[in-house]
Parts: sequence; structure tokens; C-alpha cells
Amino acid sequence: MKVMLKYELKRIFTKRLNRVLITIGLALSVILSFLAATSNRFVSPQGHLETGISATRKVVADKNRNKGLMTPKRISELITQDQRAFREYKDKGESDKIYGTSIQQYLDVEQLVSYILTGNEDYNPSVYLDVNPKKLLNIYKIREAKIQKLIRQNGKTEEQRKYLKAQYDKISTPYQYEAPDSWDTMQLYVVTYSIVLAVLMGVLASGIFSEEITLKADAIFFSSKYGRDKAIKTKISAGLITSTGIYWIGMCAGYIANLLATTVSMLVSAIMGSPNMAICIPFFLFCIMPFVGRIGGGKGIFLLTPDQLNNFQEIMKVNHIYQIGGFVTNQLALMVLIYVVVNLVLIPVIYSVYKRKS
Repeated sequence: MKVMLKYELKRIFTKRLNRVLITIGLALSVILSFLAATSNRFVSPQGHLETGISATRKVVADKNRNKGLMTPKRISELITQDQRAFREYKDKGESDKIYGTSIQQYLDVEQLVSYILTGNEDYNPSVYLDVNPKKLLNIYKIREAKIQKLIRQNGKTEEQRKYLKAQYDKISTPYQYEAPDSWDTMQLYVVTYSIVLAVLMGVLASGIFSEEITLKADAIFFSSKYGRDKAIKTKISAGLITSTGIYWIGMCAGYIANLLATTVSMLVSAIMGSPNMAICIPFFLFCIMPFVGRIGGGKGIFLLTPDQLNNFQEIMKVNHIYQIGGFVTNQLALMVLIYVVVNLVLIPVIYSVYKRKS
């Protein structure tokens, strides 16, 4: 079995096209990582703009001067200082210097306050400028009132309302703050690269089950001692191992999407006996399906299409919930459940389809 597995993996990684694709994928990971690491801008206390990798570290260090527990009193004090700094920023000529010495470090606190006060639908990023700092002493009470309103709006049944309340109750207050910029820049590129990896893996897996047929060697393959059992299992294992290795070398998210591209591509390859159609599958799942979802209005079942597996950062920001009988869950959890099951079902189906080949 080990010898057969080694042989199947060797066939995948010795193909010139596959090597080129893997090289492109790895090169793209380096490029996107560099872009993510250099996407931040930092304004020094002297008013000089800095970019590059060091800028991210400096921005994080500047914002982390406010690191710690965001009590209502602390939030009120920071916004008061921020409002004062903004007036100076607005009225004086040395705007960059004032930004670098004061305003820059408060940006995340501004966003927090503005989001709590206005919410998703009516979000106003500058509302913090006009709020009375004394009002912010009740910031978490305002948040709780907003949450109750969201629960009533999004919870159509008693079970859904209980589910939403339980989810919100998991978030403890006062918030613990730490600068998120290092992660924010990574999220700018993670979706794009996740899609690239899924498409890449679909192409790599497309020839696993069709190569014998393409080379007219299928008669020999199926007549061999282990051709209809261990050899097929080895092919499936080779595809899954390659998918896992490629993905975790490249990044650490959207793994289920990558497996889906692999299993579906292998299944189509096994059915059609050709890699051509199989190559198209990942493009359809992760590049075409987003447009299908938009046609459907981005609601209901259209929020559960495979492409959404690579969009989990945005999914976590909204309150899409689903109820099946008395069971209530959110969009991300339901998609993970659906596509884990799909992947587990497809594996024996691939085995069965290819085993029946004549």
C-alpha cells in the first residue's frame, strides 16, 4: 500500500504542468504575504508617512498604548482625547504631525464606539465626534439595547431568538482591546488566495482517475491484482494527501473548500475518464457560483453555495441563521456541516464509480 501511495503521489508531482502550477501557487503566496505585510501606513510623531513591514509593527505598537480592558470610563476618556485631537487636526496646518501623535492610536476605539452607537445598517464612522463623552459611560447598556433589537429583528421564532441570545452572551464585556492590524492586513488577501488554492487543487486532482484511460492503460490497471480495490483507495488517498499538503503549506483557512474541489474533481474525472471536464469544476464552484448567488439575491440557499467557504471573515460579521425543526444554527456552522458530509459521502462514491469501470 505504501509503495502504491508513493507511486501515485510521484505521478502527481512529477508532471510538468503540476509542477508549474504548484510553483505559481507558492510564488503567489509569497507575493500576497508581502503585500499583506506592507499594506499598513504609519505616521510618525514628526508627521512623516512610513510604509512597509516596519510600518505595521509601529502602528500596532502605537495602538497598543491603549491595550487593556475597555471599561466605559476608559472609552469615555479616550474618545474625549480623540475629539480634542481631531479639533486640532482640523484647525491646524501640521495635520500629519497631529495625526501621528494623537489620532492614529484611537482609530479602533472610534470604530468600536461608532459601531455600537449606529450598528450595521446605519453605520456612521464619524458619529463618535459628536457624542457626549458622558453618554459613553453607558456604552455597554446601549450595546445591550441594540442587541435586543437585533434579536427581535433576526429571530423569527422563539428558538431562533434563544439561539441568537446565547451567541451574544458568549461575548463578555467590557471588551479586552489589542491592536488587530497584523490580522486585518492578512484578511485583505486570504479570500483570493483560498480560491486560488482550491482551483489549483482541482486541476492537480483532475488527472488522478483519468490518466490510465487517457494513456489506454486502463485494461492493465483493472486486470491487475489490486486494480479494483487497493489501487483505487490509493488514488483517493493520494488526492486527499496532496490537497491537505498543498493547502496547509499555503495557508490555514478554507480547508473544507479545498477538499471539496479535490473530491468533486476526482469524481468527475472518474466518471468522464478525462481531466478536461474535471478541471472546469473548481472554476465553476469558486469563480462562477458567486455570480449565481448574486442572481439569487444573496439570501436563503444562495448563502450556502461552496464559494462561501472561502468568505468566512464576512460571514462572521452578519446574522444569517437557519432553523431545521427545533435545531437552530448560523450560516458558517451549517456550511461546515453540509460540506464535511458532502466530502465524506463523495469519497466512497468515487471508489464505487471507478471500481465499476470496465
